[in-house]
Amino acid sequence: MSKKTSLTVLLLFLLSANFVYGQNKTITLQGGGISKATGDGCEYWNIGFNISGELFQEVTKNLSIGCRVAYNRWSPNEDELTNEFSGISGFRLDVSGSASIIELLPSVRLISSTSPNQKTQFFGQIGAGYYILNMETEISASYNGSSATGSIYLSENKFGINFGAGIIIASSINTNLSICPMYNIIFTEQESIKYFTVNLGIIFECYTQLKL
Repeated sequence: MSKKTSLTVLLLFLLSANFVYGQNKTITLQGGGISKATGDGCEYWNIGFNISGELFQEVTKNLSIGCRVAYNRWSPNEDELTNEFSGISGFRLDVSGSASIIELLPSVRLISSTSPNQKTQFFGQIGAGYYILNMETEISASYNGSSATGSIYLSENKFGINFGAGIIIASSINTNLSICPMYNIIFTEQESIKYFTVNLGIIFECYTQLKL
């Protein structure tokens, strides 16, 4: 078993083991956040959107383990893709399609303070797991009456990590608001894929006692 797979399995085991005991659990429903590619070639993709959900189990007052599931989607920046051909008379290039990434990440969250009188808390979060990548684009080119079309389709799973820091704002006894920027790195055979997301979410807290 590889080290990457072992890490994912270990985090999932710790998560399931802690669910047996009566400790605080938090469910985070993230609203419509933004997602932005970084690194080489990022200019060829528009700012996209991100939707995510998280489930965390309290281990100590300042440490929780859980998992994150998220969906990201981007559309190609046609202006950037066709810009270098704009000076060629009679040439036209059209690009359409989308790219999407699904995140499946066991995660660890460290909270700065759990004081009941503190309205604002800060946290750091790191996760490691698998990303499902899908890309489908279609390219149409025409020049002086001649035309050609082509398409690109990609679907694969890759290992990656994410990390970030956020803020939790208390709004009621069992409901809080959160702002969570995260940076993602997906490891590939060539240069790694990188992007960041920013989400506004609602955190629901509950307490359950599960018995064997």
